[in-house]
Amino acid sequence: MPTEADQPPPARVHLRALSEDVLIEQPDDDESRLRAVTRWGEFVIEDVTTAIRHALVRMSMGPSSVANIEPSAPVERATLARILDTVSGSVIHTLHLDDGGGELLSVVPTAEHARFRVHPVEENQPLRLSRFAAIRTGRDELVLESSVAPFQIALHRSLAYRVVISLGIATSIEELAAALRVSRAVVADLVGYLVAAGAVLIGRWLPGSPPVAVFGEDTDPALAQWSHHDLMFHTRSRNGLDQLTPAPAPSGDPPPSAKQVPPGKRFPLYKPDAGELSDGEPSLTEVIEYDRVGQDVSDRPLAERQIGELLYRAARVRTQSGAAPETAQRPYLSMAGLYELELYLTINRCAELPRGIYHYDPTGHFLTLVNDSESDLVRLLDNAKVAAGRDERPSALITVTARADRLLALASGSGYATTLMHLGALQQTLHLVATIAGLASCPLSLDTTDSTDRALRLDWPTEVGIGECIIGHRERP
Repeated sequence: MPTEADQPPPARVHLRALSEDVLIEQPDDDESRLRAVTRWGEFVIEDVTTAIRHALVRMSMGPSSVANIEPSAPVERATLARILDTVSGSVIHTLHLDDGGGELLSVVPTAEHARFRVHPVEENQPLRLSRFAAIRTGRDELVLESSVAPFQIALHRSLAYRVVISLGIATSIEELAAALRVSRAVVADLVGYLVAAGAVLIGRWLPGSPPVAVFGEDTDPALAQWSHHDLMFHTRSRNGLDQLTPAPAPSGDPPPSAKQVPPGKRFPLYKPDAGELSDGEPSLTEVIEYDRVGQDVSDRPLAERQIGELLYRAARVRTQSGAAPETAQRPYLSMAGLYELELYLTINRCAELPRGIYHYDPTGHFLTLVNDSESDLVRLLDNAKVAAGRDERPSALITVTARADRLLALASGSGYATTLMHLGALQQTLHLVATIAGLASCPLSLDTTDSTDRALRLDWPTEVGIGECIIGHRERP
């Protein structure tokens, strides 16, 4: 029975469009000049002819065939190519299959200087998805992206899905066409777009039986140290740009700068005079130069006064604004007064406070007992003991959480990177204040259990745990 691969291949049409946020306008009376307003900035375009103006306007209205919009004169084609290179971060490239099914895929740039160039790929060359590539659901289609490439790829049809999934292992255009029973010409064009977008690698065959495919990415020392998730987090949080699946716009006002106090018994904390420094306290320089972070935390019981002073000096709310969105001032850094972090204390040894898990209210400066389960308490303390490489459970553990409802409403796209920066600022402040107060702190780099959210009674993922540190007396050498 004849298959699609046996039939003449349907025509492939190469389409271009400017992204929806691009505005093409004439800045003055000079018709040879245009201004392109993009997310990356404004660009003044010189040497504009009628044909070039027509092409840019057509592209701003949606995908247009390259053959239909390119000027006939070679000089004008070169000028248009130069212009599109200037605004390349806003040019969308689409492959259309003229078989009645429509577009196969679209390549959408996520960086200002993204350059998309399609080059022929030999039919027997080895091909494979980058190990940094990921596939996920978009609006109404699948999205393919790689953290080493400045593009996202919208897969519009099942043929594109099938080709991409088949590229999970080393293969070739020849093998793909035979396995999928699709014309080699169609597969070659699809692969050409995927390679140009940086999601698919071209390798080489090593002689053998069978031959082995090798890809430069797998032995690149600059990439070898990166995991898939770390590099994706880095690239996506730096520019915060997700063209194909942007987060929905928040509705209503963001949550307040401090969490509503949970139910439970409350324990007021000692409030020191914030402006008073006791005689003999070390200077900031002495504290910064103190180099035994985390190595000198004693297991002796803490006093409530010490816990109160630490939290008051490091994490209390000093002031709050009444305007929406509400902002606050606390002792540690937080961009735009965001202060989405919450503190929970797991108390193991403190004469004035019962053992338990507490929420700290930074406005009223008190603790609320949220969990007195001995098993949950032990799990958190044992987790801290393992993460710190210690033999004994600590006297106190501080767990820091982030309220995603406030964080993402005000810092969508780069929100988690922002909250980790805030965590670092808080950890540093806690360390400095603890050292001044004669205490010691040890930040923990790993949560080795999955029980933190349950023990703290968190409404995950509205509120998520992001870091811990142990607090105790400083062990004297």
